[in-house]
Amino acid sequence: MMGNSKDPSGKLVFDDPFNLPGDLQALGDGLWDAYVTRAGTSTARGLIPPGQLRDGIVFRETDTGLIYLRHAGDWSLVGGRTPVAIMRRTNAALTLGNNTYGDISATAAWTSTYDGTRGFGTYSNGLPVTVPGEYEVFWSMWLNASAGGLVGIGVNQTGTPGGNALHAIDHVTFRTIALGNASARVRLAAADKLTLWGYGEGGAHAVRGATSLEPMHWGARWIAP
Repeated sequence: MMGNSKDPSGKLVFDDPFNLPGDLQALGDGLWDAYVTRAGTSTARGLIPPGQLRDGIVFRETDTGLIYLRHAGDWSLVGGRTPVAIMRRTNAALTLGNNTYGDISATAAWTSTYDGTRGFGTYSNGLPVTVPGEYEVFWSMWLNASAGGLVGIGVNQTGTPGGNALHAIDHVTFRTIALGNASARVRLAAADKLTLWGYGEGGAHAVRGATSLEPMHWGARWIAP
């Protein structure tokens, strides 16, 4: 018998004189069984020959930090440096719509923080999505007003959408101060664009600027394929 037995962990054990070609084939079969993780650039992942692709392979992209799993004949993102963006309020003037939903995603009003807009496209009056999947979208808002309003996050919205077209929609409620926050899960496709919308009840209420102590922000993070 050629020395191609396996130990309890599945590793090949050659415990007798090497025999060609049988032992080389056993070695090749063992490498095939064990070779389930590959690494390279995102371009290299797309250049793997079809004969080397099989379900269960994991590929770690060295240029993006993303980790993909081969499943059902396709690649699915499963981890690594997955997309996240937190946009902080600047001092640029910003107001909710006056009894209508207004787009409050203006580039001048928001700046990225922490790891920037990791995994998203360049912020341009909204967040461009590059990686499909399920995301958590979120916002936190304070107003310079003695009244409240509504805020929500739109996907590919333009014009004046209704509240039923927005995600994570909730009140900015006035008590002693006018504040609110919300989050929701939403499935996004590559090339979708996220925008932030605000409805001022009884007026176009101003959103506080960055000189205030309150940490106003909005954004999104990838959570699942």
